[in-house]
Amino acid sequence: MTNSDWDHIQQYGDKLLHSLEQVAGTGLKVATEITRVNCIENAVQTIVWLVLSAIFLKCCMYFNKRYSELDDKGKRDDENGYVPLCVTSGAISLVSGIAGLVGFTNVWTWVGIFNPQLEFAREIMSKIMGN
Repeated sequence: MTNSDWDHIQQYGDKLLHSLEQVAGTGLKVATEITRVNCIENAVQTIVWLVLSAIFLKCCMYFNKRYSELDDKGKRDDENGYVPLCVTSGAISLVSGIAGLVGFTNVWTWVGIFNPQLEFAREIMSKIMGN
């Protein structure tokens, strides 16, 4: 092979390397944006859990108030089923509130929203390490 052949091979190699760098850069941008979107989805789910908790807590308070009004009138029996409704809505509120707080305190959700490159790197490292 002559020097000109090596020069052509070097030029093709440089062009290939430049093309790969462009594709890798685009792929990295897409991967970090996907990571950000996934973290935003997790944050929205957390907010939904907290809203559900607030709604069911309000229902529990309403049923408790209605039962207290019956108790004040001297009607000790629970014909309308306010006690089971209050207990059930309170339990649902508690469970959804815990789920919301667990999601809200997940630090990696917030890191992924504000610094998706770091979250993406953490995800890659956890895959490599087998976690």
